[in-house]
Amino acid sequence: MFEPKKIDLDILSELSRDSRQSFRSIAKRTGVSVSTIIKRVALLQGEGIIKQFTIAIDHPKLGYDYHALVEITTLQEKINEVEDFLKKRREVYAIYDVTGSKDIAILIRTKTREELREFLRTLIAQQGVEKTETRIIFDSLKEEANHF
Repeated sequence: MFEPKKIDLDILSELSRDSRQSFRSIAKRTGVSVSTIIKRVALLQGEGIIKQFTIAIDHPKLGYDYHALVEITTLQEKINEVEDFLKKRREVYAIYDVTGSKDIAILIRTKTREELREFLRTLIAQQGVEKTETRIIFDSLKEEANHF
């Protein structure tokens, strides 16, 4: 198992804050050479710790005004089929296998109330879905996808 060094954690912190910054900038902020940053980032990528470099999107500015958490209870023998259905839906951006009284939790975004309603109707009609419980998310108070 890979044991990260302090510099690795510093690099991950810097990249989590702004993945667009240059290796030179990261080197200056962490107090090590640019070549060290290049080598450590390559190692972190090789170990699969850094999976991708990405962007943060302001979804409401793109018209996605409805954000919801949906908890799903399934027939146990159909859970894989339900998960496969969810993986194909553009509205779904996160799928979680969870403990407790529900089997799956998903996060979805839609542009309109009608799109949200139609998605939920389609979901509950899926073979294997017994029950859903939906919570509209009004605002995100803290969301750090790359927090470690």
